[in-house]
Amino acid sequence: MRIENLGKRIDGDTARVSMRVAWEDCGREACEAHFDTPAQFEQDFEPSANAFMLATFAPAMYNRERRVLVEGKVCPRLRNGLQLAQQIMCDWYRNDGYKPVEIEATEGFEAGTPRPDTHTGSLLSGGIDALSMLRTNHLDYPPDHPQRIKTGLFIHGFDVGGYKDENHNRDNSRTAIDYLTKLAGDQGVTLLPVWTNLRHVDDRDDLFYRMFYGAALASIAHLFTRRLSTIFIATGSCANDLEPLGSHPLLDPNYSSCSLEVRHEGVRFSRFEKVGIVAQWEEALAGLRSCYDPFRSAERLNCGSCEKCLRTMTALVMHGKLQDSPTYPHDDVTPEMLEAIISVPPPVKPDNREELINIYTHRIGWANVYYWHEMAGPLRQMGRADLADVVDRKLKEHHAYLNRIHGRHFRGRVKRRLKRLVGMPTK
Repeated sequence: MRIENLGKRIDGDTARVSMRVAWEDCGREACEAHFDTPAQFEQDFEPSANAFMLATFAPAMYNRERRVLVEGKVCPRLRNGLQLAQQIMCDWYRNDGYKPVEIEATEGFEAGTPRPDTHTGSLLSGGIDALSMLRTNHLDYPPDHPQRIKTGLFIHGFDVGGYKDENHNRDNSRTAIDYLTKLAGDQGVTLLPVWTNLRHVDDRDDLFYRMFYGAALASIAHLFTRRLSTIFIATGSCANDLEPLGSHPLLDPNYSSCSLEVRHEGVRFSRFEKVGIVAQWEEALAGLRSCYDPFRSAERLNCGSCEKCLRTMTALVMHGKLQDSPTYPHDDVTPEMLEAIISVPPPVKPDNREELINIYTHRIGWANVYYWHEMAGPLRQMGRADLADVVDRKLKEHHAYLNRIHGRHFRGRVKRRLKRLVGMPTK
């Protein structure tokens, strides 16, 4: 793979940096990947060999390219980190036969230095992970501390707008930006929106979620090293539930350079604890955005029916705060709503991508099953046996499905992990 024609231009009120992605070994067509931000931030925004290397190495490895050659200079710290990240992923997914790609730069490798006027930022999607990270950061660090988050990057083109041939739903992101701009501003944080088609280079979910999205987020931060010296990426996991995933505490720090430190934050909290942090922050509840559905309507931050919405709404019920969360269409969760969760995927995958995504966003799977286990017992203890009964049955159906597919060895592994996470018995 060759990364060529790095460029920047201003078009009205939008600044764009772009690159041409030319495949060498796998036969895919060359394409342009671009990143847009409001022109008011253009002085902080620059095409970067470091950013574009981060943005392409995982798709290159996934598609069995031999190398990634980028125009310009790459930081040796980043090169070394990418070599380690690839080794980790090749070990995680050894049955898939991936091999590390060579990291090459036309002008070689040279260490940069952080600018003296830079500060700390974070990815700010409006979800539970990002908002709980922002809240705990501001409670820990005073306004003048260099580790206090002062810029929040909002990305359109990953969860919403990530599919090349589907509705890119920019209006939905504009709704989220309106909410988050006010919330961030009240906290002394500048919201910096970015629109990108990076996922369209190869928009397969398997690539994005297993290998790519931590690097993709870090790549955008590397476009703003005139502004940022540290970037926090909020984890979607907890310490007791660390599985191979595209954003991971073993991977994300390897995406640092001498100019930008990348940190993976929040692993010490469970998902339920993070909901509790946000539940005590009234202003955050007004713009909370946790939805999985990439095709939700423009004016609705949360569909209220996908698995992640139902999981977050259930946790808010347990914290007594769903009725104070106006971005969800319901004030309570009913058993009928939880019945819509898919515990066993259909035996035949649909050919239509939107139908396939609808199944994926409504099902219990390996990435979220433990969060339901975390809530099942406490739901019953707080008198919501009506919900706990449905959750227990859905989990039982899901584990029966896993037993059929993976057998006894996998069942034992799942039970051991559940015991470690939520104290479930192993027999």
